Amino acid sequence: MKNTIFLLSLACLTACNSSEKTESAMEDTAPHEHSESFIGYLHLNDSTRVPFNFDWDESSFVIHNGEETIEATDIKRSNDSFYIKMPVFQAGIEAEFLNDEWKGEWVKYDTETPYRVPFTAMMNEARFATGNPSENSKLQSTYRVEFRTGTDNPKDAIGEFQQDDEGILYGTFRTTTGDYRYLQGAVNGNTFNLSKFDGTLAYLFTGTIDGDTLRGMHYSGLTYAQPWKAWIEPGFELPDPTQLTHLKEGYTSVSFEAIHAKTDETFSYNSTQNTGPVIIQIMGSWCPNCIDETQYFKTLHSRFADRGLTILGLSFERSADYKVAKGTIAKMVADLNIPYDVYFAGRATGESIAEVLPAIDNFMSYPTSIILDANGNVVSIHTGFAGPGTSKYDGYVEETDALIESLLIN
Repeated sequence: MKNTIFLLSLACLTACNSSEKTESAMEDTAPHEHSESFIGYLHLNDSTRVPFNFDWDESSFVIHNGEETIEATDIKRSNDSFYIKMPVFQAGIEAEFLNDEWKGEWVKYDTETPYRVPFTAMMNEARFATGNPSENSKLQSTYRVEFRTGTDNPKDAIGEFQQDDEGILYGTFRTTTGDYRYLQGAVNGNTFNLSKFDGTLAYLFTGTIDGDTLRGMHYSGLTYAQPWKAWIEPGFELPDPTQLTHLKEGYTSVSFEAIHAKTDETFSYNSTQNTGPVIIQIMGSWCPNCIDETQYFKTLHSRFADRGLTILGLSFERSADYKVAKGTIAKMVADLNIPYDVYFAGRATGESIAEVLPAIDNFMSYPTSIILDANGNVVSIHTGFAGPGTSKYDGYVEETDALIESLLIN
């Protein structure tokens, strides 16, 4: 099943005011009638660049990563310069557009130190070169992966790939705490490349195919560059995400205090006062996997809120300053059209988690969801989120739907 996440940003400043909300939908986005297609490059250093596809028509900047489509429409212009704010995230493209070429920077606005990456783009180029189809090596569908191979801190993952007859490659990596979302690339002989850019993260994976073994490099942002390898290992699986984070000994309920990001009121929650099942979504506006989880939780809210399900978004942000965090949460809520309440819980640190949710032990990842029954008992704690770009998503949705149904019946 093709799962395309279509994210609409805040409307253009010249057309809409701050009181209007945009909508998001799970649907395909066709190029605008007068749009042009480009290949953008984020230049991490003199020798490494992350390519990505986008369409442009002066009113929208539409990024494509495989089956994922992200549309940014919050755009300001000054002469030949454009300032394009990404949906959801505190990031944007600031660039000059002349003679069908772009030159500027990808900027993150929520970092403690300036974060600017050179950006260029041009028309009519392939994301990656493909080789002669008859000479291309073939990737298998599933591999055991080790990131940071050869270091003191290796990281297990599972690689999932789909390669077409022309050598175009799609895939993702699942880890214990989430997934790398939609990657797109190509095979060229016995080498391959995969990349993604979603507005806040830029990844490049290079690789060489040697029989059943893959070896390559993973580049992310301005400084991260680590080796990785993969091999065929039937039966290998990552730890069960429902067995990683749990209640501390002695705790039988969950409570927290946080600030409602819209009303500014302090909200106190104690699961012993539940009147129906509750999902506590530990999240952050900076977190791409949280977007995927939110899209699914929106469907749960639509189907089950009238029957008694409550979803509480508990957002931990880059900034501990509520005045700053309120804006980032408001942008996320508007751009994703989140229908349930979202609260500011503090800065995204382990210390904040321990302070706000003292009952939780071994917190590992954003997002993490806590499902409680109508009596306030913890039924499940799910670490991370394997989104619609993975093989695990449909099974997770089926199991969670059934769990919520059972809690509403009982």
